[in-house]
Amino acid sequence: MNHCPVEYPLEITRRFRCWNSSKCIRLEDICDGIEDCPLYDDEYLCPRRKNATNCAAGTIACDLGSAFEGPCLPKSEVCTKYNCYTTFCDMYPRRIYKPFSFLSFDHYGPLTIYESVKKLTSSSSVQEPVAIPLNANDSDYCNRGTVVMSNGIRQCLCSPSFYGTFCEYQSERLTIHLKIETLGILSQSILRFLICLLIENTNNVIYCEEIVHVPYMHKSLKYVVYLVYPRSTVGNYSVRVTAFSCTTKDIKLVSLWYFHIRFWFLPVNRLSIKINVGKSSTSVPCSIDCLHGVCMPYLNLVNEQYCLCDDGWSGQHCHMPSIFKCSNRSKLIDSKCICPLGTYGVDCNALFDPCRAIVCHHGGTCFPLDPRTSEKFYILF
Repeated sequence: MNHCPVEYPLEITRRFRCWNSSKCIRLEDICDGIEDCPLYDDEYLCPRRKNATNCAAGTIACDLGSAFEGPCLPKSEVCTKYNCYTTFCDMYPRRIYKPFSFLSFDHYGPLTIYESVKKLTSSSSVQEPVAIPLNANDSDYCNRGTVVMSNGIRQCLCSPSFYGTFCEYQSERLTIHLKIETLGILSQSILRFLICLLIENTNNVIYCEEIVHVPYMHKSLKYVVYLVYPRSTVGNYSVRVTAFSCTTKDIKLVSLWYFHIRFWFLPVNRLSIKINVGKSSTSVPCSIDCLHGVCMPYLNLVNEQYCLCDDGWSGQHCHMPSIFKCSNRSKLIDSKCICPLGTYGVDCNALFDPCRAIVCHHGGTCFPLDPRTSEKFYILF
């Protein structure tokens, strides 16, 4: 009885064991008109399916009492339809329904609820929101996500680990657990971290995420960052972490770290990182030519360096003109504009000023932080 859960602990629907066999098949493959078991018992148990001649292979004949002319639905919709329920639906693991809130996703992704939204239209043209209650049974509609209603249609919001219409596919990804410690004067600074997934041989950037770190506020915080990537056929993957000290006027590079991914061939990887910002690096001669840039050492790898390109240049050796343009106060790193505080967007030209309505007393100064999270400003004394 426990053979399938032990063999396939991560595939929650692969729970049907074929007769006289160690083979386990998914519950949605039972009674679909396709014989998956060696002795065909996945279809032998379905007399209703044998009489439903109108259903194509790969679909399920719904149970509508004594009639055999029920609708034929895709396998993904069978146990989510109230008028289409099969014997094996009870074998699906039931999930506990919990109310959904974006406020719990502050460090899970760049989604947030803004405290105030500017009215772009007159009040007469704004329609009142309509509340559409979700049934507790709707929690099973999305395999690894959250169901929401959009124009009366159920849709799935997937976590970074899954994708698909019903969040039924697992993403190939790297999960990074990051702990940051700051030393010296940088403990009073506001830091911005750029975390990028690279192809080792070429240093081509595959995917990047960005976080804003305030040492005083986030001293005990551990970040979880998801880097989603396709399977590489040209080389190993690695991760580069770049730290910047930022104000409302400029961006200054502080340190760089480089991490190899040992088991890059696996579809899912995990990397735990603890970095010390402000720690001095060992001075070694630069081993690479940076034609239009500055050679920068990695803090954790003595014999490896990185070319920090001047504005308008890119490439592993800063030898190619860059097609990306950023605002005057920002800095272009890995084809991404790193914005000073108070600006955001692809080119850092969008303004973000939550401090406009903040009055600071006793010599305090308000600094804007990250518009993607609920912590939008920080007051420094």
